[in-house]
Amino acid sequence: MKTQTNLKIWWAISVFLLVLAFGSMPTQAAQTGSVVAWGRNSVGQLGDGTTTDSTTPVTVSGLSGVTAIAAGDNHTVAILGDGTVVAWGYNAYGQLGDGTTTDSTTPVTVSGLSDATAIAAGDDHTVALRSGGSVVAWGRNNYGQLGDLTTTNRTTPVPVLGLFGVTAIAAGYSHTVALLGDETVVDWGNNVYGQLGDGTTTNRTTPVAVFGLSGMTAIAGGGYHSLGLKGCLYKLIGDNNNDCRVDLLDFASMAENWLIDCDAEPSNPACVPK
Repeated sequence: MKTQTNLKIWWAISVFLLVLAFGSMPTQAAQTGSVVAWGRNSVGQLGDGTTTDSTTPVTVSGLSGVTAIAAGDNHTVAILGDGTVVAWGYNAYGQLGDGTTTDSTTPVTVSGLSDATAIAAGDDHTVALRSGGSVVAWGRNNYGQLGDLTTTNRTTPVPVLGLFGVTAIAAGYSHTVALLGDETVVDWGNNVYGQLGDGTTTNRTTPVAVFGLSGMTAIAGGGYHSLGLKGCLYKLIGDNNNDCRVDLLDFASMAENWLIDCDAEPSNPACVPK
């Protein structure tokens, strides 16, 4: 039993380190509500009021209360604590969502959006999940990646048609992916390599279902490919509900359940051999 306990402890520590390594632990943005950026800054994508590249982190101008961030090819997006969204950088296709096509070296407010819960950024388009489970998108739309049944670029958010009950979003180079509450996946936009997963290579201007998927818990979009996670990556030992998403801010309470002395608590469900 002691061996099993040690395995559980090391498994818990490994998950903690894995999450830390892959950036899902709270970052500077999550801890203080400020954002820092570094690297190329040719069109203001670092948000510091300049177009000077930086090899070390610089503070994005005027931001506080940020809860989520995303980066496109040359633009950057952030959700604020009040559900509004700001963006900065390249804006030739309207991907900043402020009603213009003017680049900005500091954050500008995305028009008409006040209940965003998640964001994703493609090459030149941006997507937001709203609190009610609907999705809006803006920016470049040459392949239908905005999902509004057109290929017209949009400088302000437009609804993705026929899409409700969404729990997560992701964006590729010029396609978009959404996870639904029933654990199926839909996507739209560029499909030249089959990245929409519908068995064709036909571009789609509205969401189509990915063929044969169920029980999905997470999604991601690459340049020209898409990914889905089936089942739980990890979950709390002894937690019998179906929630596979663990808030890392609750790691202390998770560790309390993980680090169990099975010699002292042999009847604990986590100590019973499976």
